[in-house]
Amino acid sequence: MQTLFKWVDKNELDRINANLQKEVYLTTAHRGEEASASVINGSQSMG
Repeated sequence: MQTLFKWVDKNELDRINANLQKEVYLTTAHRGEEASASVINGSQSMG
């Protein structure tokens, strides 16, 4: 890992990591919304 990113600036690497973490967070949050929405829709259609 160190050898792979040896040419990348430290600040650039931090920015990339921050962007990745933000994307992962947004993706997981979106999945959570979709899951809860499907649960709500499912319980409504059953009733």
